[in-house]
This record gives sequence, structure tokens and C-alpha cells, in this order.
Amino acid sequence: MKKAVAIFVALGMVHGAGIAAPRGKKVQAKVPDLVEHRFDLKGCPFTLKDKPGYALLTHNANNVVYRVIDDRKTDRGISITFRCDEKPAQAFCPENTRVVDASESDQRFLKDLRIVRYERINDSYYGIASAQNLSAVPRPRPRDLTWCIGDDRRALWGESDIGDENREYTNRILKILRTIRFVEPESAQPSGSSNPASDSSNR
Repeated sequence: MKKAVAIFVALGMVHGAGIAAPRGKKVQAKVPDLVEHRFDLKGCPFTLKDKPGYALLTHNANNVVYRVIDDRKTDRGISITFRCDEKPAQAFCPENTRVVDASESDQRFLKDLRIVRYERINDSYYGIASAQNLSAVPRPRPRDLTWCIGDDRRALWGESDIGDENREYTNRILKILRTIRFVEPESAQPSGSSNPASDSSNR
């Protein structure tokens, strides 16, 4: 009897292992390679990387708007505005991302304002950001991100809507900002060099 029980238990363990094996094997979704986009913004030519297949890029010499209009994780999509100031970032950025003016006297406004500060948002350059929203407005409350990245001679800065309490995507924006790298102006590139994202603005 004991022998029969032992055989039954052994078979049960083999059967259980056969069932558990497929469960333990996780099928990971393939993460798409990031695509580089180049922007020859006056004073701050730069590149950024993002997932392929989503981007609608519009820009001119003085202003860039990066839009992702078909991103299910961010509801209606995202939009990041880029501008450039040819000033040292460590002096320009803290003042430019300040949410509250030093002369602000409306205490009710200050009481209702919620601010989250992000430091070191880019590994290659000085960078800070501030997310803010008002708590005394009906839900869902929209949130905005003001950010600034740069070095000792230029500051790339802008803002973005980052969602609300129901769906916030600050991390999605910060991931894009972390990929920013300054590049040489297109006119300074050697003849025959290729621009990896030269056609991206026509998508």
C-alpha cells in the first residue's frame, strides 16, 4: 500500500511539474528599438530617441513641437515643446522652471498648488523639471511639466501636458528627455554625412 502511495505521489509530482513549467515560462513582449530624431533648433541642435511608428514631428528654426499622437499608454498622446536660450543652463534653468514667482502674494493660490521637483533628469547635461497642478479644481486635475536641460553655453527648455490623476505619464516624458543629446549644426557636418532622421519631419 505504501509503495502504491509513493508511486501515486511521484506521478503527481511529475504531472504537476509538467503543468507548472509552461506557467513559469513568461513570454516577454519585444521592446522596439528606439529611433533617433534630429532637430536643428537654432542655438541648440539636438537629437532625441523614442519608439518608432508613433511620432509626428513639427519644427522650425526657433521652436520645436514633438508630438506622439497614437500612443495608447498616454490616452490622446503627448506633446513636448522645445525652445532654446544661449545661456548657461545652471543659471538659466532653475529660474526658468520656477513654478511660483518670488513676488507671488496670493496665499490661497500657493496653498492649492502642488509641485513635484525632479533633479538630474539627463545623464549627460544639467537638467531639472517641475510638475505642478492645482488641488482646488474639479477632478481630474490636469498636470504640467516644465523642464530645462543644458550645459555651460546653452539651455534647451520647454513644457508638456503630463496627464491627470486618472492617467499620468511623467515617466514617459522623462524617458524621452533623458535621451536628448546636443549635436553639431547641420551646416557644420562634413559633406556626404547622413542625417539619421532627416525625413522624420515629413511624417
